[in-house]
Amino acid sequence: MALVLVLTNESSIEQLCWQALSRVGHEVVSAKTLTDAIRASLAVRVGAVIIDSSGVDDLEAASSWFRSSLGDGARIVFLASPKTRPASLPLDPENDQVVIKPCSADRVREAVESTLFGNGSPSEKVFAGGLELSRSSHTVRNEAGSVKLTQREFQIIEYLVANHDRFVPTAELAENIWHRPPNSKYSSIVSSSMKNLRAKIQQLASGKELIQTFPRRGYLLELGRTN
Repeated sequence: MALVLVLTNESSIEQLCWQALSRVGHEVVSAKTLTDAIRASLAVRVGAVIIDSSGVDDLEAASSWFRSSLGDGARIVFLASPKTRPASLPLDPENDQVVIKPCSADRVREAVESTLFGNGSPSEKVFAGGLELSRSSHTVRNEAGSVKLTQREFQIIEYLVANHDRFVPTAELAENIWHRPPNSKYSSIVSSSMKNLRAKIQQLASGKELIQTFPRRGYLLELGRTN
Protein backbone atom coordinates (compact mmCIF):
# COMPACT_ATOMS: atom_id res chain seq x y z
CA MET A 1 0.00 0.00 0.00
CA ALA A 2 1.02 3.67 -0.24
CA LEU A 3 2.61 6.23 2.01
CA VAL A 4 0.42 9.33 2.25
CA LEU A 5 1.80 12.69 3.35
CA VAL A 6 -0.69 14.93 5.19
CA LEU A 7 -0.03 18.67 5.31
CA THR A 8 -2.22 20.26 7.99
CA ASN A 9 -1.85 22.31 11.15
CA GLU A 10 -5.04 20.91 12.66
CA SER A 11 -4.67 17.88 14.92
CA SER A 12 -8.27 16.85 14.23
CA ILE A 13 -7.57 16.62 10.48
CA GLU A 14 -4.36 14.73 11.15
CA GLN A 15 -6.25 12.22 13.30
CA LEU A 16 -9.03 11.89 10.72
CA CYS A 17 -6.56 11.08 7.95
CA TRP A 18 -4.71 8.59 10.12
CA GLN A 19 -7.99 6.88 11.03
CA ALA A 20 -9.09 6.79 7.39
CA LEU A 21 -5.91 5.39 5.90
CA SER A 22 -4.00 3.32 8.45
CA ARG A 23 -6.84 0.87 8.95
CA VAL A 24 -6.67 -0.18 5.29
CA GLY A 25 -2.89 -0.54 5.22
CA HIS A 26 -1.64 2.86 4.12
CA GLU A 27 1.14 4.58 6.05
CA VAL A 28 0.57 8.19 7.11
CA VAL A 29 3.19 10.89 7.69
CA SER A 30 2.03 14.29 8.94
CA ALA A 31 3.56 17.74 8.64
CA LYS A 32 2.32 21.05 10.05
CA THR A 33 4.24 23.32 7.70
CA LEU A 34 5.28 23.18 4.05
CA THR A 35 8.92 23.15 5.14
CA ASP A 36 8.31 20.08 7.30
CA ALA A 37 6.37 18.42 4.46
CA ILE A 38 9.20 19.01 2.00
CA ARG A 39 11.71 17.60 4.46
CA ALA A 40 9.55 14.51 5.02
CA SER A 41 9.01 13.92 1.30
CA LEU A 42 12.76 13.93 0.69
CA ALA A 43 13.25 11.13 3.23
CA VAL A 44 10.49 8.75 2.14
CA ARG A 45 8.73 7.66 -1.03
CA VAL A 46 5.37 9.46 -1.11
CA GLY A 47 2.46 7.96 -3.04
CA ALA A 48 -0.11 10.71 -2.46
CA VAL A 49 -0.41 14.04 -0.65
CA ILE A 50 -3.31 15.46 1.34
CA ILE A 51 -3.24 19.26 1.62
CA ASP A 52 -5.54 21.01 4.06
CA SER A 53 -6.12 24.18 2.02
CA SER A 54 -7.21 26.26 5.01
CA GLY A 55 -3.84 25.76 6.69
CA VAL A 56 -1.53 26.49 3.77
CA ASP A 57 -0.70 30.10 2.87
CA ASP A 58 0.46 29.45 -0.69
CA LEU A 59 -1.38 26.50 -2.24
CA GLU A 60 0.12 27.15 -5.65
CA ALA A 61 3.68 26.95 -4.31
CA ALA A 62 2.89 23.84 -2.26
CA SER A 63 1.26 21.93 -5.10
CA SER A 64 3.95 23.03 -7.58
CA TRP A 65 6.69 21.75 -5.31
CA PHE A 66 5.04 18.37 -4.83
CA ARG A 67 4.38 17.98 -8.54
CA SER A 68 7.99 18.81 -9.44
CA SER A 69 9.33 16.56 -6.67
CA LEU A 70 7.02 13.56 -7.14
CA GLY A 71 6.78 13.79 -10.93
CA ASP A 72 3.97 14.30 -13.41
CA GLY A 73 1.91 11.59 -11.75
CA ALA A 74 1.85 13.38 -8.38
CA ARG A 75 -1.53 12.86 -6.73
CA ILE A 76 -2.99 15.47 -4.39
CA VAL A 77 -6.19 15.45 -2.35
CA PHE A 78 -7.24 18.96 -1.31
CA LEU A 79 -9.34 19.36 1.83
CA ALA A 80 -11.38 22.53 1.36
CA SER A 81 -14.05 24.50 3.17
CA PRO A 82 -17.56 24.77 1.68
CA LYS A 83 -16.80 28.39 0.69
CA THR A 84 -13.75 27.43 -1.37
CA ARG A 85 -14.19 27.92 -5.10
CA PRO A 86 -12.77 24.92 -7.05
CA ALA A 87 -11.28 27.38 -9.55
CA SER A 88 -9.12 28.79 -6.76
CA LEU A 89 -7.40 25.44 -6.18
CA PRO A 90 -4.35 24.46 -8.27
CA LEU A 91 -5.98 21.24 -9.46
CA ASP A 92 -4.77 18.66 -11.92
CA PRO A 93 -8.15 17.29 -13.08
CA GLU A 94 -6.66 13.94 -14.14
CA ASN A 95 -4.95 13.13 -10.84
CA ASP A 96 -6.35 15.27 -8.01
CA GLN A 97 -9.43 15.13 -5.78
CA VAL A 98 -11.24 17.73 -3.67
CA VAL A 99 -12.95 16.81 -0.39
CA ILE A 100 -15.18 19.38 1.31
CA LYS A 101 -14.87 19.72 5.08
CA PRO A 102 -16.29 18.60 7.40
CA CYS A 103 -15.94 15.10 6.02
CA SER A 104 -15.88 11.49 7.17
CA ALA A 105 -12.87 9.19 7.35
CA ASP A 106 -14.44 7.04 4.64
CA ARG A 107 -14.69 10.02 2.29
CA VAL A 108 -10.99 10.80 2.78
CA ARG A 109 -10.05 7.17 2.14
CA GLU A 110 -12.19 7.05 -1.01
CA ALA A 111 -10.57 10.21 -2.37
CA VAL A 112 -7.03 9.02 -1.69
CA GLU A 113 -7.61 5.57 -3.16
CA SER A 114 -9.34 7.08 -6.17
CA THR A 115 -6.21 9.10 -6.91
CA LEU A 116 -3.98 6.08 -6.31
CA PHE A 117 -5.97 3.33 -8.03
CA GLY A 118 -8.41 5.07 -10.35
CA ASN A 119 -12.07 4.13 -10.21
CA GLY A 120 -12.41 2.20 -6.98
CA SER A 121 -10.05 0.90 -4.32
CA PRO A 122 -8.14 -2.36 -4.51
CA SER A 123 -10.07 -5.48 -3.66
CA GLU A 124 -10.39 -6.47 -0.01
CA LYS A 125 -8.88 -9.91 -0.58
CA VAL A 126 -5.97 -11.24 -2.62
CA PHE A 127 -5.88 -14.90 -3.71
CA ALA A 128 -2.65 -16.52 -4.89
CA GLY A 129 -1.25 -20.04 -4.88
CA GLY A 130 -3.57 -21.33 -2.17
CA LEU A 131 -3.15 -18.25 0.02
CA GLU A 132 -5.93 -15.82 0.90
CA LEU A 133 -4.81 -12.39 2.10
CA SER A 134 -7.33 -10.12 3.84
CA ARG A 135 -6.37 -6.44 3.76
CA SER A 136 -8.82 -5.29 6.44
CA SER A 137 -7.85 -7.86 9.08
CA HIS A 138 -4.20 -8.38 8.02
CA THR A 139 -4.68 -12.14 8.06
CA VAL A 140 -3.33 -14.84 5.77
CA ARG A 141 -5.09 -18.18 5.49
CA ASN A 142 -5.04 -21.42 3.55
CA GLU A 143 -6.24 -24.99 4.10
CA ALA A 144 -3.84 -25.37 7.05
CA GLY A 145 -5.33 -22.45 9.00
CA SER A 146 -4.83 -18.71 9.37
CA VAL A 147 -2.34 -16.31 10.94
CA LYS A 148 -2.67 -12.69 12.05
CA LEU A 149 0.09 -10.35 10.87
CA THR A 150 1.13 -6.86 11.83
CA GLN A 151 0.52 -4.14 9.27
CA ARG A 152 4.18 -4.16 8.21
CA GLU A 153 4.32 -7.95 7.95
CA PHE A 154 1.18 -7.90 5.83
CA GLN A 155 2.69 -5.28 3.53
CA ILE A 156 5.72 -7.51 3.03
CA ILE A 157 3.76 -10.68 2.22
CA GLU A 158 1.44 -8.72 -0.08
CA TYR A 159 4.46 -7.33 -1.94
CA LEU A 160 6.06 -10.76 -2.21
CA VAL A 161 2.81 -12.22 -3.55
CA ALA A 162 2.61 -9.48 -6.19
CA ASN A 163 6.20 -10.25 -7.22
CA HIS A 164 6.25 -14.00 -6.63
CA ASP A 165 7.77 -14.76 -10.02
CA ARG A 166 11.11 -13.10 -9.26
CA PHE A 167 13.66 -12.37 -6.54
CA VAL A 168 12.88 -9.30 -4.41
CA PRO A 169 16.05 -7.60 -3.11
CA THR A 170 16.24 -6.18 0.42
CA ALA A 171 16.79 -2.66 -0.95
CA GLU A 172 13.58 -2.93 -2.96
CA LEU A 173 11.59 -3.87 0.13
CA ALA A 174 13.12 -0.95 2.04
CA GLU A 175 12.11 1.41 -0.74
CA ASN A 176 8.59 0.12 -1.33
CA ILE A 177 7.51 -0.99 2.16
CA TRP A 178 9.43 1.41 4.42
CA HIS A 179 9.47 4.10 1.70
CA ARG A 180 13.19 4.71 2.15
CA PRO A 181 15.58 5.84 -0.61
CA PRO A 182 17.15 2.93 -2.56
CA ASN A 183 20.60 3.62 -1.11
CA SER A 184 19.50 3.73 2.54
CA LYS A 185 20.97 1.25 5.01
CA TYR A 186 17.83 -0.52 6.14
CA SER A 187 18.78 -4.17 5.74
CA SER A 188 18.79 -5.03 9.47
CA ILE A 189 15.21 -3.78 9.93
CA VAL A 190 14.05 -5.60 6.80
CA SER A 191 15.74 -8.80 8.01
CA SER A 192 14.16 -8.50 11.46
CA SER A 193 10.66 -8.02 10.04
CA MET A 194 11.19 -10.86 7.58
CA LYS A 195 12.25 -13.17 10.42
CA ASN A 196 9.04 -12.40 12.32
CA LEU A 197 6.93 -12.88 9.19
CA ARG A 198 8.59 -16.22 8.44
CA ALA A 199 7.91 -17.50 11.94
CA LYS A 200 4.20 -16.80 11.50
CA ILE A 201 3.74 -17.81 7.89
CA GLN A 202 5.50 -21.15 8.35
CA GLN A 203 2.48 -22.30 10.35
CA LEU A 204 0.66 -22.49 7.02
CA ALA A 205 3.45 -24.24 5.12
CA SER A 206 3.59 -27.69 6.75
CA GLY A 207 7.19 -27.16 7.79
CA LYS A 208 8.35 -26.17 4.31
CA GLU A 209 10.30 -22.99 3.59
CA LEU A 210 7.66 -20.73 2.07
CA ILE A 211 9.80 -17.56 1.94
CA GLN A 212 13.30 -18.37 0.75
CA THR A 213 16.43 -16.21 0.95
CA PHE A 214 18.99 -16.20 -1.84
CA PRO A 215 22.26 -14.40 -0.97
CA ARG A 216 22.89 -11.27 -3.06
CA ARG A 217 19.64 -11.89 -4.96
CA GLY A 218 16.84 -11.39 -2.45
CA TYR A 219 13.70 -13.11 -1.23
CA LEU A 220 11.45 -15.46 -3.16
CA LEU A 221 7.93 -16.53 -2.22
CA GLU A 222 7.08 -19.98 -3.52
CA LEU A 223 3.33 -19.99 -3.87
CA GLY A 224 3.22 -23.55 -5.12
CA ARG A 225 4.34 -24.86 -1.73
CA THR A 226 1.63 -23.61 0.61
CA ASN A 227 -0.11 -26.89 1.26
